[in-house]
Amino acid sequence: MRVFPCNAQKRPLTEHGLNDATTDEAQINAWWNRWPHADPAWAVPKEIVVGDLDCKNGKNGIKDFVEHGGVHPDAVATPQASSPTGGRHLVYAANGGAYRNGVGLNGWGIDLRTIGGYIVLPAGDNGRAWVKPLSTPLAPAPKLIDPAPAAEARPQQGAQRPFAGATAYARAALERACTAIAEAPNGEQEATLNRECYSIGGLVGAGELDKEKAIAALVAAADLMPAYAEPWRDLEGKVRRAVEDGIRLPREHSGSAPKGPETDGLIWYGDAPPTPPSYLVGETLPETGVATIGGQYGAAKTFVAADLASAIMIGGEFAGKLIMRTGGVLWFAAEGENEIEARIEAAVAARSGDAADRRPFARQAGDVPCLADKEAFERLKALAKQAAEHLERNFNCDLALIVVDTLSAAAGFDDENSAAETQKVMNMLAALARETKALVLLIDHYGKVIETGVRGSSAKSAANDAILACLGDRDQATGVMSNRKMAVTKLRAGPVGRVVPFDLEKTDDGSTCVVRWRPDEPAPPASGKPWPKALIIFKRALDEALDAAGKTTTPRPGMPEVKAVDREAVRTEFFRLYPGDTQKAKSLAFLRCAKDAVERGIMCSINVGPDLGQTIFWTP
Repeated sequence: MRVFPCNAQKRPLTEHGLNDATTDEAQINAWWNRWPHADPAWAVPKEIVVGDLDCKNGKNGIKDFVEHGGVHPDAVATPQASSPTGGRHLVYAANGGAYRNGVGLNGWGIDLRTIGGYIVLPAGDNGRAWVKPLSTPLAPAPKLIDPAPAAEARPQQGAQRPFAGATAYARAALERACTAIAEAPNGEQEATLNRECYSIGGLVGAGELDKEKAIAALVAAADLMPAYAEPWRDLEGKVRRAVEDGIRLPREHSGSAPKGPETDGLIWYGDAPPTPPSYLVGETLPETGVATIGGQYGAAKTFVAADLASAIMIGGEFAGKLIMRTGGVLWFAAEGENEIEARIEAAVAARSGDAADRRPFARQAGDVPCLADKEAFERLKALAKQAAEHLERNFNCDLALIVVDTLSAAAGFDDENSAAETQKVMNMLAALARETKALVLLIDHYGKVIETGVRGSSAKSAANDAILACLGDRDQATGVMSNRKMAVTKLRAGPVGRVVPFDLEKTDDGSTCVVRWRPDEPAPPASGKPWPKALIIFKRALDEALDAAGKTTTPRPGMPEVKAVDREAVRTEFFRLYPGDTQKAKSLAFLRCAKDAVERGIMCSINVGPDLGQTIFWTP
C-alpha cells in the first residue's frame, strides 16, 4: 500500500500530497518521525474502488446504501472501516471497471475513491477502526456504484448544443478560468470558483468544450486552492453544479460580423475579440505549434522531455507550472529508442503513478520517417491519426504531445546550416501540429557555443513557438554536469526568462534517472549576507504576484510610476509556496520576509488609499 501523512483535517502534510505516496519504509518512518501524530492516507490503486458512506452535513450514506443497495454494510463481506462521524469505507475490487473519483453519487451520501484519490486509514486514536480487516477477501464492486453514474442521464435544461470539438477560444477561456481559480486570493476563492465554473458551463452549453474534460480541469485547479480557514469540502460537487448551471444558458463568444462582398477574406479590428494564448503548460509551452527542448550533450534534454510526457499523461505540474491540457503522447525516437520506455516508466513512477499501469503513450515500431523526405508528412500524419484513434478508443483522451527525439537524427539534413532545407522541415512539422492539434516537441542539440542556441540554421529558432534550454556547468575534465537548470528562452505571446533549477537523480535500481524540480531561484545578491530559503521563496511569490496582478500606479503624489501589487496577493502566493505546517507558521514567516526584503532593498513597501489601509509592494 502506498501511503503518505495527513493532518486531522485529512489535508496532506507533504509538499506534493498524493503524488508523494510510497511503500518505501525508510521514507515512511522519516515522515512519522517528523509528524508522529499524522494519520496515514492510502493512495487508492486502480484495482480498487472505495465506497465512502458519508454521515455528516445532513447526509446519511449508510441509509442510502441500505435503501438503494438492499443490504446493510455490516452484511457485506469486504474490508471496511468506520469513520469518526459514523460513516463507513467499503473497499471493493474494481474488476476493470472505469470508476472515477466523485462525490455525492446520484445525489446520495456516497462518495467514490479510486486511482487518483485517497482515504485515511485507521491508526492510533484517530477515530477510525477496521470493522472488517483489510485481510478480508475483496468483494466485487456492486451495481449500486456502477461506473456509469445515473446523474449523467438527467436531462439538461436549456438548449445545450452537441459537442463538436473544442474551439481555440474555449480552450483559452478554460485555461484562464483554471488560473483564476488556483490563484484566487483569500476571501474571494468561493466566489471565483463559482463565477469561473459558471462561465465555462456557458461554453460547454454552446458545444465548444467537452463537459467532463472541462470539469476535470476545473477540479484540478480547485484542488490547488489553499485552505485558509478549514478544509475544502465537496470541491468536485461545487464545480459540477456551477458548470451545469452555466450549461443552461449557453453563451457565444464571437462578435464577428457576417462575411459579405466587402469583408470576405478580411478580419476588421473590433469585429471579434482576439484569441488569447492557449497553453499546454501554463506560461511555458503552447497548446499547439512547434517547440524545442535544447541543450548540449549530457544536459538531460530527454529526461526533461520524459518528465513533461509523464505530466501530460497524469496531470499536475511541469517545472512549477500547471498542466493545462492532459492527453496522450506519441514519441518518435530517432536515437536512443531502446531507452525511452525505461525513462517514461521512471518519470511516471516519480509522479507516484503506478508504473505498471497502461498509459496513453506510444512510440514508433520501426524507423522514424526521414523528415526531409517528400512522403514524411503523410507518414507522420498517418501514425498520428492511428495514435489519436487508439487514445480516444482506449483512454478517452486526445493526442496532446508529439515528441521528435532528436531533430538532427530524424531530419536527415544534407546541410544542417542550410536555411532553405531547415525551413522546409520546420514548415512540415508546423503543418503536422495544425493537422493533429497537438504540440510537436523537438529535442535538439546546442552547438559548442551555448549562447548561439540550437545547432544549425537560425531558421530553426525562428520557426519555433517556444524554446526551453537545458543548461548547466560542465567539468571539462570529467564531463560531469552540475548546477542544472531549464530556462524559457522563447515563448510567443508569453513571458520569457524564467529559470527553473533541477536535479537529475538515479532511480532506486540505478537503471535510469528522473528529474527533480526545485523552486525558481532569483539570482543571489552580489554582496552582503546570503538569502535565507524563506526569502528566496518570498521573492518568487513577489515576482509571480507582480506578473499576475501587478498594476502600474503612482504610489503617492510626486513619486515615480511603478508596477505594484497588493500585499495580500503576495501573501496568498507565499502561502502557496512556503512549506510551513500551520497557517501561523506561514504568517510569521511572511512578516519576517517582508521586513527582511525591505531592509535588503529587494522590495519597496508603502501604505496607500484614503485611509492608508492598503499596503502595496514593488521592486526597485
